[in-house]
Amino acid sequence: MAREWLLAVDLGTTWTKAAYTTADSTDPVLVRVPATQLAWFPTAVARSSDGRWLVGDAAQARRTSRPDWCWSEVKRELGQHEPRMLGGHPFGPVEAVTQPLLYAARQARRQAGRGFDRLTLSAPVIFSDEQRAVLVEAGENAGFAPDTITIVDEGAAAARSVLGPRPEDGTWVVADIGGGTFDAALVTADRGVAAVIDQVGDDRAGAHAIDTAIVARLRERYQIDDGDGEAGRRRAGYLRDAARMLREQLAEQRSADVFLPDLLLELTLTPAQLGELVEPVLAPAIEHCAAMLARNDLGWEKINALVLSGGASRDPAVRARLAPLAALRDAANPELAVVLGLTVPAEAPSRTILSLRY
Repeated sequence: MAREWLLAVDLGTTWTKAAYTTADSTDPVLVRVPATQLAWFPTAVARSSDGRWLVGDAAQARRTSRPDWCWSEVKRELGQHEPRMLGGHPFGPVEAVTQPLLYAARQARRQAGRGFDRLTLSAPVIFSDEQRAVLVEAGENAGFAPDTITIVDEGAAAARSVLGPRPEDGTWVVADIGGGTFDAALVTADRGVAAVIDQVGDDRAGAHAIDTAIVARLRERYQIDDGDGEAGRRRAGYLRDAARMLREQLAEQRSADVFLPDLLLELTLTPAQLGELVEPVLAPAIEHCAAMLARNDLGWEKINALVLSGGASRDPAVRARLAPLAALRDAANPELAVVLGLTVPAEAPSRTILSLRY
């Protein structure tokens, strides 16, 4: 039987990534955005003045002038039925979330020079059957038949790509901490073969929740009100951007500051303040992990290591909170672990991609 061409799309809360494998090789090829050559683009959509869909960076640019015409982090509203007004017209979540998939598929076809036989999508472990059905529907809208679409839990996908071609025998917790969710897989390895035996997830323990906590702290500290109408929506967008930039600066340096243009304010954040905000965000996810271990007659002391993936796993405040639990190990490419894992066949869960550069 001939091998199939596979397209894998990690539709994240903040960023979407895609990769593919060919009939001749199972080595993944990252799909890159032509304008930036990056292997990811914002999971955001918007409507243009002439009624076209804008995706990724183009949608984010639209938010600057018309925030009410832009829909960021569309994944968070999958499974809801309330439409959103964009450019004076109502659109449901499935129609909006189809656009990043279409964009990724078009870029992949352009890069590969042909179409794909199968589509694999990621989903948080906590997604309901209804939310997964919406993902399948979006995949159909992107041109794939239902029987060619596979959905893989994000924690399991990350585990497929991070533990090595012949993982050391033992027990591991692989945690993917992304923009919107915290997904963890309990993995055992025996004689070089790894298997996922349990999973948990939390949709309030990703970078989005941390940024929300930072925004609340900024509003309180600098007495920033919401504002009204479009001006208020624009300010809310500025504040969320400022929170993300402050958090990302603290991943590289010991202090962070961002200028808020519409209020002429210089906003600051220290590592200690960020640590205070991270603690309550991560606490429920850590409890879920402890419960997962307990129901498998395990504790943190019996874990070889806590393996981290996802963009938020780089944050020092996040790492500091997780370090007391178990020895920490990092995925080779934390931001890409899930999409790379989606390209690994389920029957080969221990394959890894360590040398891929981005």
